[in-house]
Amino acid sequence: LGTSHPDCSGVVVSLARLRAAQGDPAEAERLFSRALTLAPDDAVAHALFAHFQLLRGLGPQAAYLVNQSLTIDPDCVEALVVRGKILAHRGLYGESRTVLERAAALDPTYPEAHYELGVWFFRVNLFEQASRRFESAVTLRPGWTRALDYLAYCLELLGEAERSERTYRDALQTQPKGGPLFDSILDYNFGRFLFKQGRFEESLAHLDRAVDHHPKRRGPRYQRAKVYQAKRDFESARRDAERSLALGV
Repeated sequence: LGTSHPDCSGVVVSLARLRAAQGDPAEAERLFSRALTLAPDDAVAHALFAHFQLLRGLGPQAAYLVNQSLTIDPDCVEALVVRGKILAHRGLYGESRTVLERAAALDPTYPEAHYELGVWFFRVNLFEQASRRFESAVTLRPGWTRALDYLAYCLELLGEAERSERTYRDALQTQPKGGPLFDSILDYNFGRFLFKQGRFEESLAHLDRAVDHHPKRRGPRYQRAKVYQAKRDFESARRDAERSLALGV
């Protein structure tokens, strides 16, 4: 379609999202920019470009694009979700919730609205409300690894260990091989869960991968040190604990 319909903004936006998922941000940005040139009044195209920029850590660019989108269409659900995320990043949690709830009410079938509301509730320790939103997100978009990971964590915190483990395993089955959609904290979360269950060998296998994913973060090494200590491998526990202290994050 990119060849047969080079001037179709919808095709160009879809290609931009594909390139972003494939880990080619430069080409994705070029395609998003072209889409806006082809359709300057397309609120959704502006919103999707804003989301892409926000994922890259370009908050001011994302905020500008969201404002453009909502000027075109104040009820653009995609733009409202991105605005809700930006407000949360700024610490404006009350405003963020209001915007996200409006997005979910405008289009209850939009999975990102439920997912971001789930993240909002998770951050303020309202795990039951968060779990319901993550369940909605997964129902609307089956196999969404990050939503499954969050849901499993919420269920764990709510004391539903069996459901939590099933959900963690579902997330592992849908985990992509790499790229921006890869959930790099899934192995850490599941390894920590297995440790709490007293399943040290299984836990260690996942925490080894977590350390590989985040070699400069304190959490995975600290958690692995606890597993080594429980296994009475004190030399390995000491080594991981010392490295964890040296990292400081």
